Amino acid sequence: DPRFKDNGLVTGPPYIRFYAGAPLISPEGLKLGTFCIIDAKPRPDGLSLGDKQNLRELAAMVMETMVTRKKEMERIRDEKTRIIACAAHDLLSPLTGVQLNLELLMTDEALNKKLDANQKDLMTTALRCSELIERICLQAIESFRGDLVSSKRNRIGDQNSDHKEFVAENGLVNIAKLVENINHVVATYPKQVPLFIEVDDNVPPEVISDDLKIFRSILNYLTNACKQTT
Repeated sequence: DPRFKDNGLVTGPPYIRFYAGAPLISPEGLKLGTFCIIDAKPRPDGLSLGDKQNLRELAAMVMETMVTRKKEMERIRDEKTRIIACAAHDLLSPLTGVQLNLELLMTDEALNKKLDANQKDLMTTALRCSELIERICLQAIESFRGDLVSSKRNRIGDQNSDHKEFVAENGLVNIAKLVENINHVVATYPKQVPLFIEVDDNVPPEVISDDLKIFRSILNYLTNACKQTT
C-alpha cells in the first residue's frame, strides 16, 4: 500500500507487511481506536470472510471489557464518595454541639473578663475551624448529591450541566478574608520558624473560584512546609 510504504513500522522493526483492523466503537458511537493484527509476511489474499468476522467479534469483546471496567471504576468511585458523604453527615451532629458550646463560652461575660487576648483568639480560631469543618462536611454531602444528579443528567443528555455545575460550585472569593482565615488557623499550628503571609499587589481583591478548595490547598501547603522547615 503506497500510503504506508515509508512508515517507520514498515521500513524498520517489526517490518509490517500485513495489517488488518476492526474499529473499537464505544456505546456512544465514538471510535476509540482499532483492534488489529499484523504480520511480517505479506498476505496478498487478505482475510477470509470468517477471519474478518472473528476480528470484528474480538474487537467487540475488547470494547465490552473496556465498558465493563469503566463501569466498575465508576462504581468504586461512587461508593467511596458515598462513604465520605455518610461520614460527613455523621460528623455534623457532634460538630454542632462543639459550635454551640464555643459560642456559649464566647458570649459568657464572666468568662470573657478572665480571658486574655491570646485566649480569646484561640477560642475564635477554634470556632472558625469548626465552621470550616462544617462547610467541608456539607460540601461532601452536596458533592455526593450532585454526582447523583450529574449521572441522571448524563443519562438524559443535559447539554447545559457543565455550565450549571461551574456556576454552582464557584463564587467570589475575598482574598483579604481568605488570608485572615488562613492566618487564624495556621497561627496555632506547631512550627520552628515564624510564618508571614503577604499578598502581592498584582493579586485582585476577589477571584472567582471555590473558596474551600483554595483554603484547603493553601493550608495543606503551609502545614507541610511547617513540618519540613526547621
